[in-house]
Amino acid sequence: MIEIGRGLRVTSLIFLLVFTTAVSGCTNVREVETFTSVEEVSRYFIDENEAIKVVAGSREVAGFRRSTPAPCLIQVEKYPTAGEPFYVIRVAEDLGDRLVMYDQYTVDAYSGDIID
Repeated sequence: MIEIGRGLRVTSLIFLLVFTTAVSGCTNVREVETFTSVEEVSRYFIDENEAIKVVAGSREVAGFRRSTPAPCLIQVEKYPTAGEPFYVIRVAEDLGDRLVMYDQYTVDAYSGDIID
């Protein structure tokens, strides 16, 4: 049987510790990114203003805006989430003392299309 001296054991142990701590960052394991729901929305969904422009540019809303003398309000009622990826946008007529709802639209938060 081969005997290893005490000095060689200590040196080997120190070398092993230094090697494992110095090389620990050089692995093939990728870091996993985690996103909060706010970051996820900002990376994948269309902007709120784009969704409003889609609704305002539709023929129905454009015709309604031309036909009414009162101001037309377009408001986002519901913002998209990972589970429900769409905006809910309401169009109303402002009569001063009250709002009269004209219609409600659902806009796909990925493509920007109005969902029937």
